[in-house]
Amino acid sequence: MLILVGFSEEEMNKIDGDKYAVSKEYVDWVLEELIEKKPKGEKYEPVERGKFVIMHNVPNEKISETMRSVRNAVEGRVIFATTTPTSLKWKISDLMEELLEEDEYFRKR
Repeated sequence: MLILVGFSEEEMNKIDGDKYAVSKEYVDWVLEELIEKKPKGEKYEPVERGKFVIMHNVPNEKISETMRSVRNAVEGRVIFATTTPTSLKWKISDLMEELLEEDEYFRKR
């Protein structure tokens, strides 16, 4: 499953596969709970802190293919991550901040 954060509805429609879009109202949910419940809000509002694809239970041999597919489907910078036992316990907002910090660190190197 792909957990999409920060994408427009148009962009999400271009991304293939099992996916769930995180609306702004759910960024303070814990990732594991969000995956289990997949809540549906009244209206989708994209998060405005960047574009993130969190891959959950994507087989290792499919990760590169998934990243390439998403990059070909949408414009702009996308930050990718896979779930871990630790990240599943984090709020989406905290995970986004951590991923942004990691991205900035690696871009400087």
